[in-house]
Amino acid sequence: MDAALAPYRYWRFCLWSGPIFLVALALFWGVIAHSFPPFAPTIPATVVAAWFVSDGNSIRIGMLGAMTFVPFYIIWGVGLSKLMETLEGGNRVLSQFQMWGAGLTAVAFMIAFMIMVFGAYRAEALDPLTLQFMYDTGWVMLLVPYAGVLIQQIPFGVLLLSDRRAEPLMPRWVCWYSIWIGFGSLIEFAMPFFRIGVFARDGLVNFWVEANIYFFWIVLLSFYGLKALNRLEREALAGTTGPVPERLAATTDRDRGFWAFIFADMIVFAVLFTAFSIDRWRDPVAFQAGHAALDATRGLAETVLLLLGSGLVVVALSAARSGAIVRVVPLLGGALATSLAFCGLKALEYRERFAAGQGPDSQLFFSHYFAMTGLHLSHVVLSILAVGWIAWRYRRGDASSALLRMFGSAAIFWHMVDLLWVILFATLYLGSAA
Repeated sequence: MDAALAPYRYWRFCLWSGPIFLVALALFWGVIAHSFPPFAPTIPATVVAAWFVSDGNSIRIGMLGAMTFVPFYIIWGVGLSKLMETLEGGNRVLSQFQMWGAGLTAVAFMIAFMIMVFGAYRAEALDPLTLQFMYDTGWVMLLVPYAGVLIQQIPFGVLLLSDRRAEPLMPRWVCWYSIWIGFGSLIEFAMPFFRIGVFARDGLVNFWVEANIYFFWIVLLSFYGLKALNRLEREALAGTTGPVPERLAATTDRDRGFWAFIFADMIVFAVLFTAFSIDRWRDPVAFQAGHAALDATRGLAETVLLLLGSGLVVVALSAARSGAIVRVVPLLGGALATSLAFCGLKALEYRERFAAGQGPDSQLFFSHYFAMTGLHLSHVVLSILAVGWIAWRYRRGDASSALLRMFGSAAIFWHMVDLLWVILFATLYLGSAA
């Protein structure tokens, strides 16, 4: 092997390990073990027990085969980390985060598959409720521990966005996609609270949407990772590695990637609104009762708070662009206060719903209500963190053009979140009037 290519030895195998893992997962876990799609949480325990008994050998073969290929996921994470290290240099914090995230995700996969093997090992001697418990435990272990994936996806996207090459190793939209599904993976934490609706284990969002965007992420990063590796090898052979020129047209690509991030987020909410509308059409009486149970006055107060915050963000951004930096921090402080007040009102509203026996599992309307407002609330928290960090930077005296660009992006995200709430308010709180 050429000495110039020695640093990249085994990288190609590592990056191909992601697709290998995906194919093996589909074959063993999905086809052979008959695990795809999952049983609904509301299905009788006897049905789950019958699956363990009748498909016992298929489950054992499929799960053990899937476990055999789980290490390929870790190897793939190592390949991504090596690509990240070419940008990090000596400070390898984010690449280490990504690699440890791959390891934690692989552990969750292994435990989930082992639980299914335990259930199939002596299924005929166990009662249906025990087998249902093992099935539930396996799926919770498979879907809920998404913190490992999160610390893979977000550090990868953030670091690759910092690439200042004239032509970056990864397209900007791929980096934003990685960040988007990193935050989107937090949806999986809602799964234990839902046995019906879009956030249930077999739900439209928590399984079908999340699984597909996650699998596509693996394919996407493998494809562009291999392209990046080819480029690094060409540069090594040509002797052109080392310092790279600053990007002259970075702003356009960054904006395009950020808008892809916003568009993807809007698609998820569009799916939620569509599912809500279909279920309301199927059972208008139950949904009418759900609408009537919500306090429209409180919803209006929450709407006013968010719109007031949006106005303050607009004024703050205008002040930052005109150079009136001294006004930015107080204005952003006011916007943050309105969003925190919104979160407080929403927490009180949730407590009242649970006290009234109207939790996510009580009826389909409230499953949709908690799914949509909960996901929106997580976006409010993210916007608070983003704008809070920007306010802190301005308070420290940072008035750079880079910070102003980030402020503009954060403001767009803030306004998108508020726009979504206006639609949610009309859909949920004014639905009975409609």
